[in-house]
Amino acid sequence: MAATLGSRFEDYGLSRQDEVPGSSHDPGGDRPLVRDALWLKKNELVRLLLSRYLTKEPLTKAEVLNSVLQDYQDYFLVVLDQASEYLQLVFGLEVKEVDPSEHTYLLVPTLGLTLKEMLRDGQRLPKAGHRW
Repeated sequence: MAATLGSRFEDYGLSRQDEVPGSSHDPGGDRPLVRDALWLKKNELVRLLLSRYLTKEPLTKAEVLNSVLQDYQDYFLVVLDQASEYLQLVFGLEVKEVDPSEHTYLLVPTLGLTLKEMLRDGQRLPKAGHRW
């Protein structure tokens, strides 16, 4: 049975009581949570990885830290793991580290399909993105 998003975050020691780093207490009681922020960051990383997949360009850890995880750099592995799991389940794409010294990543089809085969019959990926 696949792990749920909640249980996966608990694997990393995150709970509902965790606050977003740098956030202040909201007197109304609705404080931003690390779990929610990381979920949004996971979605940003998925979009970035998919755009790089379409252009067949690799993505480096440094680019992810600078463009997606500016304030959440300590959570790189958590977000990468969640994005990898999502891409595998939804698109059949695996995140592969192609250069460990530079921490460079590419998406690789796991079902043996190429992008051309996945988008046959005039289909294409939405330009506006997908709501996750």
